[in-house]
Amino acid sequence: MSPDLLMLSLLGAPLFSGLAPLQLKVLALTSERISFRDGEALIRAGEEGDAAYLVVSGEVAVGIEEGEADERAVLPAGTLVGELAMLIETEHGSTVTASGTVNALKFSRQMMHELMQRYPGMAEHFTAKLRSRLERMAEALREIDEMLDTGDALEATAPDRQAMH
Repeated sequence: MSPDLLMLSLLGAPLFSGLAPLQLKVLALTSERISFRDGEALIRAGEEGDAAYLVVSGEVAVGIEEGEADERAVLPAGTLVGELAMLIETEHGSTVTASGTVNALKFSRQMMHELMQRYPGMAEHFTAKLRSRLERMAEALREIDEMLDTGDALEATAPDRQAMH
């Protein structure tokens, strides 16, 4: 994997976008380069994760259980999978398998914690990115909740309308 390809992959991942060039270089240099063969799992549903994988080349398929990857859920190079596992203890909710040969960067939780202690700005960056995502998700859930409440109100009045006819 060429240094230029590694940097381009890091720049393309939304969680890493906005990091300083030196921080990106440190990530590229400290991550583990790893390859997966066709059908090999990067992460498995139900297993505790301890790392994230940035797909540098190739594609991955996402499914709920190993061997049941939905062919329509194919993710391209530049995708970061299992990202929460590189920051906190978490259980994977889906299985991600290689579709053909996949070259990736592995970001272990231990490595990331060491980097964030050494570079506090990196920790602040990840905190801000994740907070922003959570705020957007909370807003989307509020909108869905409001739509459901409106739908319930319409359904509750429907029998009243029928009684008037």
